[in-house]
Amino acid sequence: MYLKNLAYKLFFRFKYRKNISNLFNATGYRDIVIGKNTTIKDFASLQAHRENAKGEIDEDAKGKIYIGEHTSIGESLKILGGAGTVSIGNNVIARSKLTILGGGSVNIGDNVLISHNVVISSSSHDFTNPEILVVNTPSIFGEINISNNVFIGANTTILMGCMINEGAIIGAGSVIIENTVIGKNEIWYGNPASLQRSK
Repeated sequence: MYLKNLAYKLFFRFKYRKNISNLFNATGYRDIVIGKNTTIKDFASLQAHRENAKGEIDEDAKGKIYIGEHTSIGESLKILGGAGTVSIGNNVIARSKLTILGGGSVNIGDNVLISHNVVISSSSHDFTNPEILVVNTPSIFGEINISNNVFIGANTTILMGCMINEGAIIGAGSVIIENTVIGKNEIWYGNPASLQRSK
């Protein structure tokens, strides 16, 4: 198994040598696809598969990561696929320190601009049972869909179950709470974010 994983790693590094910095780490190499003319800068972490505390692959947490063509992603990208799929479209620009928690799947369209320090989380915890210790609460998931031609401002957090439609603008520092639907060409900001106006 070790030699097989090493072979996938070496093949991945060779195949994407022009796309991604050598300063990166990943799991699930065979489930990561990076499109033509896409660049990912230093210190990326692409975790298609989740590891347990022993460093073994969790068989229930094998996801996939797809990054489209002509996309540029800044330093310190972190994608944790888990059991879901993370899909980033074509001609996307994401600045530094983008974090995507993809357990419930995250789909990002084409021509999306994502500023610095954005967190997109398709998973959370179920806190409804007060008898369960917080550290033992079960994970819950909800797919996130971000359409084409969307702008997401710096330090924004997008929580599970959200849908952001084409042409929307999310102001800096916003928190998009669970299951929010943002309409086409709408401008939202705040904590929690709310509709301010349309374009």
